Amino acid sequence: MLYLVHGKNQKSNRVLRVHAETAAEAEAIGFKRGFFVSEVTEVASNDPRLTLLDRAGEMLWRCWRHTPRNAFKCFGRPISSAQAVTLALLGIMTWVVDFNVLILTHLHA
Repeated sequence: MLYLVHGKNQKSNRVLRVHAETAAEAEAIGFKRGFFVSEVTEVASNDPRLTLLDRAGEMLWRCWRHTPRNAFKCFGRPISSAQAVTLALLGIMTWVVDFNVLILTHLHA
């Protein structure tokens, strides 16, 4: 759910939009961000203040929470996200080297 956390930091009043399960969790997030929380209000899904961007953000938040822990696999074995990024970068580097060799062979021919 989307919550509006009203509070005050060192110099001024602030409002923070938080995606959390409960109001208590939203309040805890506000305290972690350095707010002195005064009010936590839930924003209903049919509220006119809730824009299309907020709805898309809430949908992405729900999808992100339900992503399996080991979503990436290589040769049938689970790999970490760092390993997946490394494999992707190595693939891109291989493509760049092959592309340069292809261009050089056509220039000398």
